[in-house]
Amino acid sequence: MEPDPLDLPTAPGIPPLPPAQTSWPAVAGDQPPSKRPPWTLLAALGGGCALLLIVILLLTLLLGSRGGTTTVLIGVAADQTATAGGAQGTVTAGGVPSVGGGTPLSGGGGIRPTPTTGVLVPPSIHQAVNQLTLSGFGEGSVVATCPAGELALSGGWAIPYGLGATVYRSSRSGTRAWAVYVNHPSSALVTSYAECLKGAPGATIAERLAQITVAVNATDKADATCNAGEVVVGGGFALDQHQGVTLATFWNPAETQWEGHVVNLGAASTRATIDAECLAYRGASVQSTAFAGLIITAGNRGSATSGACPSGSFLSGGAYMDRPGGAFVYTMQAQVVLGESGGSLFVWAASLYANTGHDVGFEAGALCLRV
Repeated sequence: MEPDPLDLPTAPGIPPLPPAQTSWPAVAGDQPPSKRPPWTLLAALGGGCALLLIVILLLTLLLGSRGGTTTVLIGVAADQTATAGGAQGTVTAGGVPSVGGGTPLSGGGGIRPTPTTGVLVPPSIHQAVNQLTLSGFGEGSVVATCPAGELALSGGWAIPYGLGATVYRSSRSGTRAWAVYVNHPSSALVTSYAECLKGAPGATIAERLAQITVAVNATDKADATCNAGEVVVGGGFALDQHQGVTLATFWNPAETQWEGHVVNLGAASTRATIDAECLAYRGASVQSTAFAGLIITAGNRGSATSGACPSGSFLSGGAYMDRPGGAFVYTMQAQVVLGESGGSLFVWAASLYANTGHDVGFEAGALCLRV
């Protein structure tokens, strides 16, 4: 028999082939041998984990450098250390409060800040009013007070014109109130007004004085001047003699000055004090409107209204002029009127009773603050 062509002889030194393996599973429960490890997939997963660890480390360092403190912008009143809306905080020199208080973190890791909310409130001016009946014969005062954290810039009054009452003093009472003092021969309903500045952190107000002595049947003037860095936002006065003495003109001839012309028709010489209400606040400036008025005939009453403050400014106070002087100014305050285009305008209004036996030229002007 011829040899099988596939039955090749084995070369010396070459081991024979191993026997063929049977198919898996040869025996129940046996498992196939492990495959080759997926090195490419493992390398990708390892690189991703390393990158994630680096990101976490960077975030930890960043948060640690901030100290874990939350800061918020809050409109803080000029003389308060509380944030608007009642959230507690401390005002920095720049006017931005940082949140205080909170709860300790576990492990002594510092303080967890208490969340607060708020908005930066821009400066604005509004009017506070107080009205009171002063009973019987005597003298008394009525005080209008601005809300906590605000500044009273100036003020005004309203009293009955036909009772013989007089206003002998109109001046500030502390930093956030305005007082009106009245001599009244009978019961009188008296109103005091205060022009209140809010949303102006760091603002301060001061009253600068000038005094004169006015002889009987004479007229004299006094000029009170603000210090450097201040602007005048209104005026006040005090008359030592409470009957027969009036202010003929009461206005600001300059951005830092308030002037009063005093007419003494009383029985003796008297001392008079003129006040300049001086505001110190970064970037503050004032502008006076043109005076506007009318002629009031003897024995009659009339009211003068200033022009409106320009857009972007606020009415902080007002002035009047009584020519030739000696008549009774019984109201002086800010008012809201309807403009020609339908919007609201703020003006200064004053009312006069021509009780001196002659016609009176009467005008009113407004002082407009831009902050």
